[in-house]
Amino acid sequence: MYLYRDLIDFIFTHKGNHKLSLNLGLTYEQYNVDELQQKLLPIKDKIKGRAIYLYKDDRLIRLSVFHNHYFSLVMVNNYPILEIDGIRMHVFYYKSPFKYAQAVVKHMNISKKDYVLETCFGQGYITRLLRTNVVAYEKNKGVLEIAKLNPYSSYLFNKENVHIVNEDIFNLKQYGFTKIIHDPPSIRVAPELYSPEFYKLLFKHSVKHTLLYHYIGNTYKKRFNTFKERIIENLFKSGWRLLTYNHKLKALFLKKP
Repeated sequence: MYLYRDLIDFIFTHKGNHKLSLNLGLTYEQYNVDELQQKLLPIKDKIKGRAIYLYKDDRLIRLSVFHNHYFSLVMVNNYPILEIDGIRMHVFYYKSPFKYAQAVVKHMNISKKDYVLETCFGQGYITRLLRTNVVAYEKNKGVLEIAKLNPYSSYLFNKENVHIVNEDIFNLKQYGFTKIIHDPPSIRVAPELYSPEFYKLLFKHSVKHTLLYHYIGNTYKKRFNTFKERIIENLFKSGWRLLTYNHKLKALFLKKP
């Protein structure tokens, strides 16, 4: 079962039967909280802050690792969110990271015929919605270790249509992509993922008329237009052509001529 402070507080302040989720909101079932209290009493005070824990076989495992950076899965607004060094890696523009993922897939109009590249796998919240062949790159081993424990993404590592690659995207080997989803961290965290060299790489490995989704967020709010224009210029120099900028998604949609 997956535990966090708010859930523990609910369990220990109620009695009788209640509908709860013990897998971070993936499913809900009726539980007797009196029985849960007896089972969880020994580890009750070990559940702290926004951290998420997996309680299995009498072992309490915090969903966090350190690999050059501190990676942690935490509960924010009742959703499991990845943080790197305390910086949130998911957005709430559509009220939840899951609705945001749904909006991306819908706007990209991805079909079973598409061959999709996802440049930054993260926790796989977009990947899990794809019903076609997808290659997802993630260079951070710590991110993947957490994803393997996250109930929303652990099963993706065994799906036939999903190929997860633990390498830098600059080592991209596959060709022939028809749709590319580029949902990178802030330019302050990964400036190389906003460079002409990177855009040329995506151009080279895609087919004619490939559609590219590029999240750019609201970095540098006071200078956002300048920032956006610079990114578009880099993309244009790399061969990509702008279709539109979606204000709600805070993303560019581009096409390979």
